[in-house]
Amino acid sequence: MKPIFSAALANNGIEVNNNTLSEVIKATGLESNYGLSPRGNGYNLGGIKGPGTKYKDGNSYRDFDNLYSFADYYVKLLNNKYDAFNAKDLNDFVGRLHGNNKDHASYSASP
Repeated sequence: MKPIFSAALANNGIEVNNNTLSEVIKATGLESNYGLSPRGNGYNLGGIKGPGTKYKDGNSYRDFDNLYSFADYYVKLLNNKYDAFNAKDLNDFVGRLHGNNKDHASYSASP
């Protein structure tokens, strides 16, 4: 996953370093139950809801053509919706996902 997320971060103008890579890979791992989650198609590791495949839980999950398109979307989501890449450390990164960010969304409250 490192080369895939490195490319996605760089393509979105975000500094690529070990901390940033670690944060985004950990977040993806947690959301996907480390690749075991059945949500979304095989490339939607985060189980991101949106137009796409509908599953028995009643939700529709985005379909991605490959891991690169997933990683690019995921990096944009974390950056634009949660301001996650301006975090000082991993605790701040997680805090930003849960609403500790000025004028951005809270992952906990997001549909």
